[in-house]
Amino acid sequence: ISHGEVLGGMSSSNIVLNASPVQMPDQILVYKTLPTVVTISDGIAFAKKFNITDYNEPKEGDRVVTVSSKDMRYRVELFKNGGMSYEDYDRGGSPNGLDFVQNLPSDADAEKIATAFLKERDLLPDGAVFGGSTHNKAYRINHSGGPETVVWEDILLGYTRELNGMKVEGTQFMVEVGAHGDIISFFTNWKYYEPIGNYSIKSRESAFEELKQKGIAAGSITNKPDSISIETAHLTYLTQAVAYKEYYLEPVWVFQGRALVNGTSVGEVNEYIPALTDESVKSIAAKLG
Repeated sequence: ISHGEVLGGMSSSNIVLNASPVQMPDQILVYKTLPTVVTISDGIAFAKKFNITDYNEPKEGDRVVTVSSKDMRYRVELFKNGGMSYEDYDRGGSPNGLDFVQNLPSDADAEKIATAFLKERDLLPDGAVFGGSTHNKAYRINHSGGPETVVWEDILLGYTRELNGMKVEGTQFMVEVGAHGDIISFFTNWKYYEPIGNYSIKSRESAFEELKQKGIAAGSITNKPDSISIETAHLTYLTQAVAYKEYYLEPVWVFQGRALVNGTSVGEVNEYIPALTDESVKSIAAKLG
């Protein structure tokens, strides 16, 4: 099954809610998304935070303000839908003779380096919580059948956020630390919000019925399952990707579980169903104009 397909031919009765019942509210606090205003002056000021002072003519498009260094090695972007990025193109993602594991700081030191870097430049927003680190790697394939060789490596640090005691899914706040503690990449999808009131939400059971009608995305599931076991169901917020305009932060039901063949797991399931009732959506639209 290729990515993005809905698992076809499965009766909705084979999607089973096995999550333990929990007491859930019938309303949720909704936040409107505050508009992001960015100018070329903002782009230049942001570039200076990464020591880009010798730059080409800044560019302003419909969605983004871009500032690149004269030699095109460095680039920053400020997104008009909330978000920002920085990239060192000589260091990111490909062999450069410097970014090897033996030149990297420890993950703990990388966190300290990144957090200090962001705080010094006023780039770490209130509510950002360090969420963990992974290592990005690029490999050279051995065509004679031997093991792959790591030819580039850095440390990717991620920060998370919560609002109203719930995680904001889709938020991205990432820093890449390379050799000798250099910051070589930075990307955020971090919008700002203001509460506008409590609104009615669908019950878990009602949202689950929608899930059964919608079906399950194939994702990375390679074998066609004979059943889907939903083992947890909870409320969260889901922010839009930086490419899309967002008017309010959407509450969603998250259904997580496993795709099964003869009782054996063949893949993870993670599905979102909008949580607000139709009446709530109409009311919010009227309020936001």
